[in-house]
Amino acid sequence: MQQPPTVLTPKDCQYIEDILNHSLNLVKKTNLYYEMSTDQDVKDLLEDLNVLLCAGPDSSTITYSKLLLSV
Repeated sequence: MQQPPTVLTPKDCQYIEDILNHSLNLVKKTNLYYEMSTDQDVKDLLEDLNVLLCAGPDSSTITYSKLLLSV
């Protein structure tokens, strides 16, 4: 197994920034759609998705497979 580089290049930093921006936009959209939704099932799904996006699967009882099965 190769060792990871010891330095982050500007391209690496841009990639990380891009991922974080996309994640932030997704969280904002799930919050907006949650507020706009009137269907409780949709609200529950969006809430679960938001928990995964904000806390990550390791710190949550919700799993990606559970979320996908509910669709």
